[in-house]
Amino acid sequence: MIRRFYWLFLLSVASLSAQEEARVFFAQGADFALTSDGQRTIYQLENLQDLPVGKMDMIQTGPGGSVELRLSPSGILVKVLENTSLVYNGDTLEILYGRIRVKTPERQQKGLFIQARVILTYMAKGDMGFDFVVNPDTTIENEHPVLHVYTFTEKARLKFENIPELQIDEHELISVHSFPQVSLVERKPLDENSVNYWNRNNFRDGKPLIFSSRAGGRMNDVVTLPSEKAPVIQSPLYSAEEYASYRNKMKWKNVGFTLGSLLLTLGAGGQVVSNYLVQHGDRNSADVFTYFGYGFIWTGLIAVVTSAVINPPLPSEK
Repeated sequence: MIRRFYWLFLLSVASLSAQEEARVFFAQGADFALTSDGQRTIYQLENLQDLPVGKMDMIQTGPGGSVELRLSPSGILVKVLENTSLVYNGDTLEILYGRIRVKTPERQQKGLFIQARVILTYMAKGDMGFDFVVNPDTTIENEHPVLHVYTFTEKARLKFENIPELQIDEHELISVHSFPQVSLVERKPLDENSVNYWNRNNFRDGKPLIFSSRAGGRMNDVVTLPSEKAPVIQSPLYSAEEYASYRNKMKWKNVGFTLGSLLLTLGAGGQVVSNYLVQHGDRNSADVFTYFGYGFIWTGLIAVVTSAVINPPLPSEK
């Protein structure tokens, strides 16, 4: 329970801090789709010019395509690889399906939340790949995907909700299962095939990864990246109407977190002012601040708890 409230607090602080703005600054390989307010638009590469991405917008890439985002003011870079559906939500990236790569600036203090269904992780620092796909021999209905995290830099910082904090090494694969509960599956060194794959899917200006001595053993003995059956851009995974409903519910969830956090802060401030007035003999004014402070605190708690239990299901697949 304490760990849960820690993550709620972390999310609340992130929502109150300076909001990130995302823009598509580079795309290659194929056109991509952007769904905003239930409206789905396909963008052609030749017409792409610094495209803004709003909160709760969904980016979908098709076979052979990729999109690069830059978040400001943090400067975090996000690469959406081919056959991926990703929802941008300010301080959180929600991977519905597919693979992304995230890189934080060396001196950047602010991190980013990565969510894959019930798995929530906080990436504070580093260069990492996130893989959330289903084996082509199974289906999403009968197989719960495993989130694979590939780390490429030293001193990377990554925290998982409901999992003790890990000491992350360079060139390491971390696998986390989402069912029946969030749990660490295994940790392994990367193999050469995996390093080569992420080199091919580096950022436009990214430096090639070096196959370190820690990366393990024979080729193909650690990680294989399946050629998944992925959503194609001409056939979206979710309908516009269903996604619009999901987007609105998530918007109210975020509003509740933000409002609740603000009210809790005001309530605590009211108690501080009340104690100050009592010490200076102004009992009547102190009582007013005390009552208002308690009111703000209880209202804020109700808003935060209500937001915590609002977990709309993903839209059904078409």
